[in-house]
Amino acid sequence: MHSEHRHQLQQNELGQLTMQAVPWMERHGMQLVAAVAIVLVALVGGGIWMSMSGAADTAAWSKLALATKVEEFGDVADRFPGTLAASWAHLRMGELNLETGVNAMFKDRELALKDLKAAGTSFDAVLKTSVQLPTNVRERALLGQARVLEATSDGDTTPAIEAYQKLITDFPNSIYKPNAESRIAELKTGGAREFYTWFHSQKPEPAAFPRPQDGQSKASELDPFALPPAVAPQQPATETPAEAAAPAEASTTTPETEKAAPATTAPEGEKPAEPAKPAEPASETPAPAAEAAPQ
Repeated sequence: MHSEHRHQLQQNELGQLTMQAVPWMERHGMQLVAAVAIVLVALVGGGIWMSMSGAADTAAWSKLALATKVEEFGDVADRFPGTLAASWAHLRMGELNLETGVNAMFKDRELALKDLKAAGTSFDAVLKTSVQLPTNVRERALLGQARVLEATSDGDTTPAIEAYQKLITDFPNSIYKPNAESRIAELKTGGAREFYTWFHSQKPEPAAFPRPQDGQSKASELDPFALPPAVAPQQPATETPAEAAAPAEASTTTPETEKAAPATTAPEGEKPAEPAKPAEPASETPAPAAEAAPQ
């Protein structure tokens, strides 16, 4: 068959297909265009969503890597909900609150119960998420939940035992299985129930905040941890030994009432009496008697 003849046959077949497609396009052309547009929109939207999702995941993991405090982990969980990074943030929040809560049970019961309640809420958020989690994340959340129930037990250790048992049942090969089995055996004893019954009734409170030490002595100023001196009642002033030993000096002045009386005028023909001499201070040798005045 010559090439020209084959070319003519191909043109005829293409023409026939084209003629057959025209009526179909007239009937279904708009539907075809709409379907193509939907596919294009889906492809473009999917690409945009994947790029935005990737950027959000990158930001979430970056913030999670820098977080060290409960508030910082909470910020990650709030800003990127429904992500794996948020689940990790909830897990770390729970573990940090569990640690501070257990330590505070011996010093500040009110604060301890608050932290332990927050820890339980965080562990529940991890276990209830719809995100596909790694095995170790769920294991740690179950273990934390069991420890919260044990720390807050009022003597009924059954809830804590069931939580430890769930960890063993769900993850029989968990590295935390020996610890969970040990806690179950301990919590089933009467001694553990008696201890938690007693411990639950205790209400330790934080020590009173020290008051300002205004007016403290020099010794306490040198030592910032010294207690302020007790305020003693004021004592009346007393004479010093030197003052008590010193003899009282004789008064050198004579009161007006003790001055010598004025001399009287002697009668005529008689020699007036000499005025009396002032008294001399007393001495060991008695003074001679005064001579009688001449008649």
